[in-house]
Amino acid sequence: MRPSSWLVPDWPAPASVRAFVTTRAGGVSRGAYASMNLADHVGDDPRNVAENRARLRAFLPAEPHWLRQVHGTGVYRVEGGGPREADACVCRTPAEVCVVLTADCLPVLLCDRAGQVVAAVHAGWRGLCQGVLERTVMAMETDPAALLAWLGPAIGPQAFQVGEEVRAAFLAHDPAAAAGFALAVSAILVSFWATYYTSPRMQAENRTSLLVEGAASLTLTLPGCTSERVFYSVSVTSSSPVAVSLEFLRDGRVLRSVDLGEGVSVAREGGLLLDEPPSEAALRLRCGSCTTRAVVSVRYSSVDYGYLLALNVVSILSSVTGIALLTVGAYGYVAAGRGEKGGAR
Repeated sequence: MRPSSWLVPDWPAPASVRAFVTTRAGGVSRGAYASMNLADHVGDDPRNVAENRARLRAFLPAEPHWLRQVHGTGVYRVEGGGPREADACVCRTPAEVCVVLTADCLPVLLCDRAGQVVAAVHAGWRGLCQGVLERTVMAMETDPAALLAWLGPAIGPQAFQVGEEVRAAFLAHDPAAAAGFALAVSAILVSFWATYYTSPRMQAENRTSLLVEGAASLTLTLPGCTSERVFYSVSVTSSSPVAVSLEFLRDGRVLRSVDLGEGVSVAREGGLLLDEPPSEAALRLRCGSCTTRAVVSVRYSSVDYGYLLALNVVSILSSVTGIALLTVGAYGYVAAGRGEKGGAR
């Protein structure tokens, strides 16, 4: 049985086309290579790599066609043989296995709707810029409109910043890519705004000093709260021990009460998932007679879901349009390449 962390593409490929993506789980490599490292060129113990590849082979109908990837545009055709120095593999023979190795780069799987031809592509930014996808499509020798594509896991904007040299390289290859970059940036900005908009923000805060004799409460209203999840921060200092609790209410009903402790100094932070959005938070203080200073803050979300839906629609449309513009040149390249002799190697 394959490790549960391995990924199976969710795409409408025909039943005759099978694919999966390994993860770090399921192998024998150690240290920085732990554990399912399949690359034999990164300094891992060759015996461990061989064992990892043998474990992978147990789930496959044949030995994979391993490539010597160079961040280029070379395409290896299983039926034609030839040098394995390539960054894509194309196959038309049943029960053969195309494979690419990726870390940060994007793995792209391609097949036609009839399941007659498949391809696996190692798509780093250099290869993308130079046309590795276009050359792969040309090597598949089928109508591009009949192809299906699956984009696998790759590094994202949280961990990788695209430098100006990358943008310049794409624009040198195809000036029309400028519009795609602009729309991609707008999609990212809208996505970040949507994330900020839906995240809990400081909505209510009350800082006060009061004389407590026996019992007292400090109430905060939570206007516009639409989320069942709330976060609180309470700091109480007192001239003598005081018992502190926090209640969340809706229309006078107590949804949850939290005992925060007792002493001359009580400080607590935490989060709660309630049954419904609260409308108020009440700090309860109990002591014989003391002077107490209390600071209470509550964070929660006040999302207008209609506005959020509009943000998501704009983000999706910007992303799709940006990708479409960036691939216009690719289809033009493929069309032009069909008129050339030699094709892809």
